[in-house]
Amino acid sequence: MRPEETVDNTAQVSKTQSSVEQRKNKIPESNSIAAEESNSGSQKSAVKNSEAIDNTNHSTPDILTDDTPQIFAWLEEVNQNPRQLKEFLDSLDTRIELIEEIQSKQSEKSKRVPGIDRRIETLDLFDVQLETGERYLSELNKIKLQTELTNLKEKRFQVRQKFVKACGSEKKALKYEGLRAKAKSQLYHKTASYFIKQRILKIFNTIIEKDKTALVEVRNLADNTSVDGIKRFNEEFRNLLEVHDEDLVIQCSHHKREYYYQIFRLTIMKWDPESDIQINEIVEPDESK
Repeated sequence: MRPEETVDNTAQVSKTQSSVEQRKNKIPESNSIAAEESNSGSQKSAVKNSEAIDNTNHSTPDILTDDTPQIFAWLEEVNQNPRQLKEFLDSLDTRIELIEEIQSKQSEKSKRVPGIDRRIETLDLFDVQLETGERYLSELNKIKLQTELTNLKEKRFQVRQKFVKACGSEKKALKYEGLRAKAKSQLYHKTASYFIKQRILKIFNTIIEKDKTALVEVRNLADNTSVDGIKRFNEEFRNLLEVHDEDLVIQCSHHKREYYYQIFRLTIMKWDPESDIQINEIVEPDESK
């Protein structure tokens, strides 16, 4: 193999890493309407204000490329919510999986077949210096990959610890991950759509009974159908909903998210606070439009 071919192969490995990573990695949703699940009741407002102050002084790091000490400092100094930390874990898991896959392929490729190798080495075209150069570059690449993998696993360990702390316990963290998996599953929403809608109806009536004034305030935002108006309604309704049913917030936060929040808005617009003691049915959007 010629030296330029060796360089090309090394570059190709790098390109493969980059392209596969781009396909697999997901950019965290900056304007997600998913809940900040770790807070409850009267604590939510204080925690959110604290987060706003912290995030002003400490920009969110790039979990994959920033130095590990910078990540650790950010984890210690800024209040993160489970949603944000789970997105970091997903990004780290994707990158770790990618590197381990590349290492596995390199290991298979580097295995020597004794009989064939001996025959190749007896040929006049075999060049020991070229073979040594190729292996040297390959070893350098392996060292770099292993170093990155070590750093990524350490980041994941620290983020996972913070994630469990934000959720409240290991059990709650596992429950959160299970709900997130369901929220992202098309199959789950196809089979459980009826039950989610029934839960939406139930939580509406629970809020009417326990926090009617807050629901009326959110209802006043529902008439504004501009992009900003809908965004504001979604945010405020989510804040109210997470006080009474955090699990439902997670279930409605990914696949068909827009559809569920349309149900929230259309249903609350039909509700008359002056005369309706409860809501008897939800209002669904016309999906054909």
